[in-house]
Amino acid sequence: MYDRYSQEVNEKDRIFNVAIGFIEKVGYESLSIRKICAEANISVGKFYTYFKNKQELLSHFYNIAQKDFDQKIKGEDFSNLNLQDKITEFYGIYMEFTQDFGVEFVMHYFDNRNEEMDIHNNNNHIMATTDHFINEAVAGGYVLPEGRSAHDISIDLCMIVKGIIFTWVAERGGFDLPKVTRDIFKRSIIGILPL
Repeated sequence: MYDRYSQEVNEKDRIFNVAIGFIEKVGYESLSIRKICAEANISVGKFYTYFKNKQELLSHFYNIAQKDFDQKIKGEDFSNLNLQDKITEFYGIYMEFTQDFGVEFVMHYFDNRNEEMDIHNNNNHIMATTDHFINEAVAGGYVLPEGRSAHDISIDLCMIVKGIIFTWVAERGGFDLPKVTRDIFKRSIIGILPL
């Protein structure tokens, strides 16, 4: 029996795996859709049935890895941490995940053309998790700063994180991304989420 879904998954994965190999060898800027297709033995037209462009290919990779990140977070015990420490550790783990992609990938994924970088995107998984942590603390008695919602605070934290990532990329990975993020959060989060 012909299983179209399995074939599509295999073709999409093949395109993706070839592209990742090329990114590691030649970098994102030199990545050619035609070369990917030739190596993956897929027509250019077939590529465009799965991905709109190279940016969407990166998003596919990131979304696959996001599942691994979710599993790691589910395995973490945040229950004994106060809200500030919980969020600091969550973003530290997120930066471990981000750093593992490497500078070349991160430079092109965290791009203004990537719709997933929009802080007002309702599908922003990291911000949704941050909202959850804050709302959980509010349900437990934490009082938000006057005039601020949980989502307003998530936006602030997301903008700080993007600034740290931008600096890490600009310095070509010249510092330990998770460590610096945890250090900055420990110094600044009290101003955003006071005790």
